[in-house]
Parts: sequence; structure tokens; C-alpha cells
Amino acid sequence: MLVNGCLDKALLTRPAPSVPLLPLTHATPARWLPGILDQDGGTLAVHHCTTLGADLVYFFYGRPDYSPKDADESHDRNDPAHAPVYMVLSRDLIAQAANIYPFDTGGHKLYEDHVGGDPAWRNYTLDLGSDSARRVVECFYESNFDYFDYNPKDSVALAGDPPEMTAYHALITNHVEHDDDGRRSAIEVSLAAPVRLMGTLQAIIVPNTVLANPAMRDAINALSCNQLVYSLPGRYSWRGFREKMRDQIRGFLDSKGCFDAL
Repeated sequence: MLVNGCLDKALLTRPAPSVPLLPLTHATPARWLPGILDQDGGTLAVHHCTTLGADLVYFFYGRPDYSPKDADESHDRNDPAHAPVYMVLSRDLIAQAANIYPFDTGGHKLYEDHVGGDPAWRNYTLDLGSDSARRVVECFYESNFDYFDYNPKDSVALAGDPPEMTAYHALITNHVEHDDDGRRSAIEVSLAAPVRLMGTLQAIIVPNTVLANPAMRDAINALSCNQLVYSLPGRYSWRGFREKMRDQIRGFLDSKGCFDAL
């Protein structure tokens, strides 16, 4: 079992966070959605992760920052299988977390100049309590909205100024190195058990081509979640839709009071 790093220990010295707890987000290419919906009425299965060496299912805290390896490629509308599908899931899932990190662990090699290589980057593991993500947001951002919009504070201070704090702040304020879609500052939450969508899925963003399939439409309707639909153009790329997805999710979170101050 990994021992929480100095960043987390310093965060735990701060007062209890006051920002609202955010939902989790999950994304997948449309080609995998039928399999997800076919499992027990809708289930996100665990898969073996070579980075953390365990069977896990991954989420980002409050932000839609996932991109597949072929995110830069364009595809024909005749093959919409690569179109992005985003899900917003209950904030309560974070209580079941097996791991929480303040960045995307799969991209850790992109940030080695800041957080170090193996095993140094693992020192950034966070406490599994539901407050850990909120503590990161409240320490390094003015609000949930600033976290969502990649707008960290210009400076931060923690008890003892651990080197991890300085390194992490430098990482999230560096807007020049590596266009990695915000993954360097996206709080990652992974669970070690499958997640049933019934009762946990709050919203799903899907291309109109998905809902044109009656079986898919019925399966999504059965989940009783908000459906946010977008049109798929003749040619598209995942990254080309990134801002549209973010706008959809931003509006949904705002409607749920996630950006309100307590």
C-alpha cells in the first residue's frame, strides 16, 4: 500500500474544504458504448492498468479531460465509432475510490520534469477520504469553476512548503509544455470494482448517431439520466469536440450548483 505523499500531508493541515464536492466524469469512444450498456443494464467494467498494476475503472473529478490515443485523427461520419461519449456520475462514487491522484497517472511521463519519474511521481497519491479532491481544489484554485477552467492561483502556501507542493503548482501553471488536454491538473479517481450506471449516471453526452439506434436509445432512456446530444459532422476529431463537450458539462454542473460558493 502506498503511503500518501508530502503534498497530501500538507493539505491535511488545512481547514476542512468548503467548495462543493464535484461529480465524476468518464469518457469512452462510441464503439464501446453498446458493450457498456449491455452489462447488467449498464456497467463500467474494470480493466487491468499497467501504470498502477491493478484492475481499475478510471474517472476524472469534475472535468472531461480524457482523450484516447487517436484523439488527433479525423474520421468519416460513415464510421462514427470513434465519436466521444462523456458521462457525468454521482459525486458519491469518490467514497469508493481505490486511488486518487492530482493528475492523470497515465500521462505521468509527460510531467517527469516536475514530479519525477518512477517511483517519485507515486508520492503524489492522495488520501482516500472524500475531502482530498476538494482540498486540492481549494488550495490551488479560487473555486470549482477555476478548477474546471484550468485557472490555478498565481501562488500557494502550505505548511512547511513541501517540495511536492512547489512542483505541483509549477506543473499546473505551465501552459507551454505538452498539450495534454488538461490532464496534468485533472484530479484522477480510480475504483477497483465495476460501477453500475443505474442510479449513479447523472448525464450522458452522445452523438445523434447513437440515439438513432432504437436499441441504444431505449437502453439510455432506461437509465433515467439527462441526455445531452450533439450532431456529428462529415469529418471530426475527438479534440475538435473537446470544447463542445466541456461547454455541455459546464452547463450541467452549473445547473446543479457545483460552482456555487458555500
